[in-house]
Amino acid sequence: KSRWIVTAVNTNPNQMDQDYNSLRSVGIWTESEDNQLSLVDEDALDDALENHFDEIQDLFRGYGDTTTGEGAGVMRNLETYLNNATDAINGSITLREQTIQNRIDENSDLITKLTVDLVSYEALLWEHFAAMESAVSSIQSQGDYVFSSLGISSSDS
Repeated sequence: KSRWIVTAVNTNPNQMDQDYNSLRSVGIWTESEDNQLSLVDEDALDDALENHFDEIQDLFRGYGDTTTGEGAGVMRNLETYLNNATDAINGSITLREQTIQNRIDENSDLITKLTVDLVSYEALLWEHFAAMESAVSSIQSQGDYVFSSLGISSSDS
């Protein structure tokens, strides 16, 4: 999204000299796949800085009503973009961090709830196991009584 700032071409001749209306026109461009700016024409940049410094100043700083973006240069556009991204209240980075933190909080709450549910379920299973053990013991005692009443040893069966 920020690529437009460095690749923009100002086509308004009332705002800047059209021979120096983009970074490309002064020899700076993205020539690699990673979109890093590179000096691709050192002679063009040297010439522009030596002979057209005011035009280069307009390209980078801009002129006119820069509060509305009208006439803003590359650096002012970049500054606006970075301020919008890093604003402590409404910046895109701040809002993204808040969204991520909200998800972390929701997941932490879910983990806590599921942990409590698991502990409760484990306690219920232990209660069922104890009741089953008691029932098995009771059945075994009753079986021993029946066998002894019949004169049969429980070990004979």
